[in-house]
Amino acid sequence: MKRLRLLLAALALLVISVQVAQAQVKLGDNPGQIDANALLELESTTKGFLLPRMSTVQRLAMPSPAEGMMVYDLTANCTYIYRASAGQWYSLCAADSLTASNGLTKVGRDIQLGGTLNQVTGINQNGNNLNITGNGSLGIGTNSPNANTRVDIAPNSGTDDPLRLQGLRSGASTDSIMTVNAATGILKKRTLADVLRDQDEYVWKLDGNLTTAVRTLGTKSNFALPIITNNVERMRISATGEVGIGTSSPTNKLTVEDAADPLKLVGLQTAAMTDSLLTINPVTGVVRKITIDSVASRGIVAENGINKQGNTVRLGGALNRSTTITTDATNTLNVAGLQGATANDSVVMSDATTGALRRMKLSDVGANSVTANNALTKTGNNIQFGGALVQATSVGTSGTNTLAITGLQGGSANDSVIVQNASTGVLNKMTMADVAAAGITANNGITKTANNVALGGSLVSATTITTSGTNTLALAGLQGGATTDSIVTADAATGVLKRRDVAAVVAAGIEVENGISKTNNKIRLGGALNQATTLTTDATNTLAVAGLQSASANDSVVLAGAADGVLRRMKLSDVGANSITANNGLTKTGNNIQLGGTLVQATTVAQGGNTMAFTGGTVGVGTTAPTATFHVAGSTAMPISTKTGAYTVTIDDHTIIGDCTSGGFTLTLPAASSCAGRTYIIIKGDASNNVLTFSSPINLSTTQSMSSVNYNVRLHIQSDGTNWWLIARF
Repeated sequence: MKRLRLLLAALALLVISVQVAQAQVKLGDNPGQIDANALLELESTTKGFLLPRMSTVQRLAMPSPAEGMMVYDLTANCTYIYRASAGQWYSLCAADSLTASNGLTKVGRDIQLGGTLNQVTGINQNGNNLNITGNGSLGIGTNSPNANTRVDIAPNSGTDDPLRLQGLRSGASTDSIMTVNAATGILKKRTLADVLRDQDEYVWKLDGNLTTAVRTLGTKSNFALPIITNNVERMRISATGEVGIGTSSPTNKLTVEDAADPLKLVGLQTAAMTDSLLTINPVTGVVRKITIDSVASRGIVAENGINKQGNTVRLGGALNRSTTITTDATNTLNVAGLQGATANDSVVMSDATTGALRRMKLSDVGANSVTANNALTKTGNNIQFGGALVQATSVGTSGTNTLAITGLQGGSANDSVIVQNASTGVLNKMTMADVAAAGITANNGITKTANNVALGGSLVSATTITTSGTNTLALAGLQGGATTDSIVTADAATGVLKRRDVAAVVAAGIEVENGISKTNNKIRLGGALNQATTLTTDATNTLAVAGLQSASANDSVVLAGAADGVLRRMKLSDVGANSITANNGLTKTGNNIQLGGTLVQATTVAQGGNTMAFTGGTVGVGTTAPTATFHVAGSTAMPISTKTGAYTVTIDDHTIIGDCTSGGFTLTLPAASSCAGRTYIIIKGDASNNVLTFSSPINLSTTQSMSSVNYNVRLHIQSDGTNWWLIARF
């Protein structure tokens, strides 16, 4: 147990890997408050920063001073800074008496161009003048630049070139072109399109233009655009958009004029029926379009059995004069697509002499001269069986020519059967019952009621039904039996049939014993074993009991004797615990075995290569040969979390990142007296000046402590049982 407690305590004290990183340092007052942008901050109201002090000789003798090195020169009584790029020391006192004006500015020791010109300023060299006037104009070669011009360049003589630019780069299509006013010499810029444009019109190339967008050709004013060849106008587009070829006064969108053959179209495609035809007004010459159907149907009139609807001419209409259609064996008249006739339709008939077509009712065509008698009747045009036989009538049949009547209706019990007189052949009728029952009698188990013969009746003599393997007795259609039915049995000697109760038949002669019980007709497991009983099983024939109930803690386990196989029962808790003992860090209470107890030997716990060893009072994790009280051979893991608001540190924490980006807050540390030896790592992880406050001060020394930080820092703290101490700062 002591080693186990040592392990748990050691797991709380992990080896901390310290990374070297840039840190902020604060010296002097308030060490916990440092500017977020400062690498080194000094704060004091009673002490100052003292530079190295030396003489001028010592300063100049310093070997290879670094860029930016500062010293105080006791000889010159001034601070000097070294600039390695210039290879010399610069005094910080030399510029104190300098001022800058009239176009110059001074910022510290830096004097540069820039500032207000408060007087006329000129730069002259060998007669070449650069003058800046009080109104902001710059004159090059002149002492009096134009007041309205920012830069005024004058030549030295009339033959000099006043402006020369060298090293110019190649221009781009998006550049502007510089132009000079011929009268004033003032420079201006124009776009390339403006330069190529003449009076706001584009210039088109003779060999064509390479364009990357839509470009226009023509006039932008209310004037026509004529096109000429050989100094003669050939085509004109009027100001309102009419195009004329051969005329300067087009009156339509396209007007073509010529003395002969003004228009020729070559390569026309084959027309379709859906195309339109072009027509020409004979007076104005205007071309218009018209559909083919309109042209084809103009002037067509339909009459005498023909009608016209729009452009469609079809059969149908009044015959207003005698009309003859002549056909012969070759040229016949066919009417396709006729509809199916109905009983009310008429038949078209042709006059045998004149050929005139007439119609007649279908029923009148062939029935006018038809009559019916001798068992046939006629009603209108309908002839059917039915009527008085007015004479003896015979129907003769033979083996080939038989008499068949189809479509007879289904007979009923009340119908009669047609019978033939054996002598005369005359047909008579007789009831079916009389036909079937004539001469039938029933007795000995058979009854007859009128014409009905059925099983049932007194057996008046011994009756035997003989069966064999081939000729058996089967009763089809038997009803389903019930438990209350009787079973038919046959006397073994006489074969006489008798009936007997089902239960009595099944249970007769059955006896039970030795673990089997019988109640009425029910046989089940259960009963006294009155003799030794063995169930033999093997790998193939096994014993399985299905449907067992779930066991409870109070149930016993059934065990089989190892030698005799006799079944016995034992408490569940006693099955495996009788011979089990516990030692070397384990304890046993009753049947309960648990961790806890003295380790009496070196002990290793291994799982998948991950080892924990207890050896001679030391604990090794990942090693079986620990070299310290607690030895971890590998990496360690401790909890880490980020807090953005007030938080109370607990025993489950180790590394806490305080993020004060949204505002400062307080970390409440556990009382040092409650957790002696415990360590935490606290990080202020943001770069803001917001303050991270500690509820208990952290001792830096016996005289100094800190209760808050406002800069990025990592603190390793530990409790000594009384106070929290800063162990390390990163």
